[in-house]
Amino acid sequence: MDDFDPDSEEDVAGLQSQWWVVFCNLVSARNPDVNVTTISHVTEDGRTELQRLLLGTHVANVTPTTDDPDPATMPPHPITKPVPPPSPSLRFLPAAARSTNRAQREPHQIPGAFFIFADLSVRKAGEYRLSFVLMKLATGKLVPGECVPHTDRAVSQVFRVVNAKDFDQVQPSTNLVRGLLERGAGFPLKLKKGTREGQRRRRRQSEQDSDDDSNLDDNYE
Repeated sequence: MDDFDPDSEEDVAGLQSQWWVVFCNLVSARNPDVNVTTISHVTEDGRTELQRLLLGTHVANVTPTTDDPDPATMPPHPITKPVPPPSPSLRFLPAAARSTNRAQREPHQIPGAFFIFADLSVRKAGEYRLSFVLMKLATGKLVPGECVPHTDRAVSQVFRVVNAKDFDQVQPSTNLVRGLLERGAGFPLKLKKGTREGQRRRRRQSEQDSDDDSNLDDNYE
């Protein structure tokens, strides 16, 4: 999208269209054009097998929001239309008449579209990047063997994967993640101690069920 007007229903609908999808691949840290999502692996008996390095759901559809979950890190929307100079007669109008919807809108109230990959993991230690390819599906493209052209591609910074024994703890969730959860995005929230809220909730429920069972046993003794 070369230009985006948050007050345009057409632009917002285009931004948040459910036909948008993003496909994720694991790529080499040194050469982002080398796809290492799946690599060849030689077994002990000499057979060559394919091994998947990137685990989880590789495709995400759009999660729309009416405002930005984290205004402090919100990137600017592209604006290519030239802004016309103010008319000299505007200074004679009341302030309310001079203001526009765009001027009244707070930065965090701009609609957004997010693609969430909540369960990705890499099964082998090393340094990698993630490649995200944006595509727009169409009714005629939803048939076997049909190719969908990509609209754009973004590559992440280099990140390091360590073995489980060398992993210290999960970092706390960012404000962006918490903001998305508050707006209805469904995925586990990481906690400071390396657990997830879903796991902690299930553990509390299990302990409560155990207490209930103990109470029942006491009643029947």
